[in-house]
Amino acid sequence: MAAGVEEEFHIVGLAARQLTARAREVMDQLPAGSFSAELQRSVLEANSRPWTRLTDLAEDLAALRRAAIAAAGPLGLGIVAAGTVPLADPGTVQVTSDPRYEHIREEYQMLAREQLICGTQAASGGTRWPRWLASGTTMDAAQIRPSTVNGSSRAVVPDSP
Repeated sequence: MAAGVEEEFHIVGLAARQLTARAREVMDQLPAGSFSAELQRSVLEANSRPWTRLTDLAEDLAALRRAAIAAAGPLGLGIVAAGTVPLADPGTVQVTSDPRYEHIREEYQMLAREQLICGTQAASGGTRWPRWLASGTTMDAAQIRPSTVNGSSRAVVPDSP
């Protein structure tokens, strides 16, 4: 079985260390397919490939982080891998221009504006990313700890970077 990870990062201005709605600028400097936008314009999402070996997954995640840091630096931006950041003003948060995210903003209003969080999700078995469907490889089940979140199968991968 293959496992992969999506990891979200806050984008901050290096001078003020505050969130900034410039994730798209960072994405424009990165390879297509490995990075995507999130609800908040101040969040960048990295998506690993599915791997059957945890060492390969760890190397992929580290490479994605290095790429994001390298793309953000010349723009005067930093990447923060944390659940939330202390220097944020919910009143200045901008939602990514996408029908799905705009619906969420309209439906949930304050919650969408104040949701200044990032996370890391691991998935296994081809249920999260369509490209996993082509994977016919296996992973030792002892290497992952399955769990269920909101009815969706997830895997918590130990020793991830």
